[in-house]
Amino acid sequence: MFLTVLAACSPVRARMVVTQLTYNDIDDYEPQVSGSNVVWYGYDGSDYEIFFYDGSTITQLTYNDIDDYDPQVSGSNVVWRGHDGSDTEIFFYDGSTVTQLTYNGYNDDFPQVSGSNVVWRGHDGSDYEIFFYDGSTVTQLTNNGYDDYDPQVSGSNVVWEGDWKIFLYDGSTITRLTEDLHFEWNPQVSGSNVVWQGSDGNDTEIFFYNGSTRNQLTNNSYNDFDPQVSGSNVVWTGGDGSTTETFFYNGSTTTRLTNNSYYDYGPQVSGSNAVWFGYDGSSDSDEIFFYDGSTVTQLTYNSSAAGPPQISGSNVVWMDWVGGDYEIFMAKNTPVYRFWSPVNSRHFYTIKEAEKDKLIDIYAHVWTYESIAYYAFETDSEPGLVPVYRFWSPVLIAHFYTTSESERDKLINIYPHVWTYEGIAFYAYPEGQQPGDAEEVYRFWSPVLETHFYTMNETEKNKLIDNYSHVWTYESVAWYAYE
Repeated sequence: MFLTVLAACSPVRARMVVTQLTYNDIDDYEPQVSGSNVVWYGYDGSDYEIFFYDGSTITQLTYNDIDDYDPQVSGSNVVWRGHDGSDTEIFFYDGSTVTQLTYNGYNDDFPQVSGSNVVWRGHDGSDYEIFFYDGSTVTQLTNNGYDDYDPQVSGSNVVWEGDWKIFLYDGSTITRLTEDLHFEWNPQVSGSNVVWQGSDGNDTEIFFYNGSTRNQLTNNSYNDFDPQVSGSNVVWTGGDGSTTETFFYNGSTTTRLTNNSYYDYGPQVSGSNAVWFGYDGSSDSDEIFFYDGSTVTQLTYNSSAAGPPQISGSNVVWMDWVGGDYEIFMAKNTPVYRFWSPVNSRHFYTIKEAEKDKLIDIYAHVWTYESIAYYAFETDSEPGLVPVYRFWSPVLIAHFYTTSESERDKLINIYPHVWTYEGIAFYAYPEGQQPGDAEEVYRFWSPVLETHFYTMNETEKNKLIDNYSHVWTYESVAWYAYE
């Protein structure tokens, strides 16, 4: 395993859309995210309730006079612990219905969810054990004479810590992953991959199990802790002798993401993306930082207490102090996906995940996914943004995109027999209203192929102008977006 250090530089300004989800005068706490879905618990004036955001609308899931806490989300499924008047029980929301999973006289807590599978820690009358719900049946996974802690779930795989050892349940069998030599705790799971922190006799190190082999990722004289895992990617907080820094392991190489004289902590990971919070050296409180596999972006610039962040894909959520209470914030990076059709000799661009997945899964014989073309915006959430209008021509078998209202109106009013208006594709900056770090998206027209082409790539632009001017005519800068 190799260690690299991310090039020392100031984090770039956010190229993500930051949206404040809650606006009230009461506290909202501990958001969790899965795709565009977010959950948190907030005070409703009398007690704490569970709230769910589905990407457009906030729904209050609980209405009672007792406290509900600690929600977790997976897709549209949500779990939490709620007080029933005597103790805390586990509740499950499947996108339409709330089901109470536990009915007993003991506290049930630490619920986690993956799809329709739920795990939690519950007391059996003598000590704390691990329980698993598979969408229909509750199974008690442990039955021993000591407390079991920190259950986590990924699909049908469950991990937990018991008697300072790490255990894995794979849907049928329980396996102990650790040895008897030292204390090990804080497990996390993603598929068959498991990470945890453990003592090597001198300090705490990070350990990784890949489904068959146990590996020690760190071996130093400082404490490494708070590991998180997504596939074969792992993040954790590690000491460097003076402060704590954030580290990222991609399955073969460890990269130190932060290299400063401040404390960074609370890392989370989703794919090759990571997020954490730490001091930026200028404000009076912690800020949120995002890593996309190559670049660190600072998401917040304020003097309030932001954190702790959570991540799903490129979506990040956190709570921040605003005007006397905590509110929920979400940052989204909106990729514009680019497809090429060798059948029709056309390109297609979309920000819609459903469209992207449909072309990849069902129409792979027609469309080839090329890459993320650039990053734009899903809404007009930033000053200067304008709609990019999308048209489809069944005559030309081509799509057309424009920010020009006059072009839009001309196609709708004069050429409806050729062009069908489909709506707003996304939002971008028109020329003259772009921020200094936004880049040009160039527009070409081919009278030979009877289609338009859009690219941010300077090499592509120059190649079409210099080598293919008999096919492609450069028209203008279409709009500005982010690379």
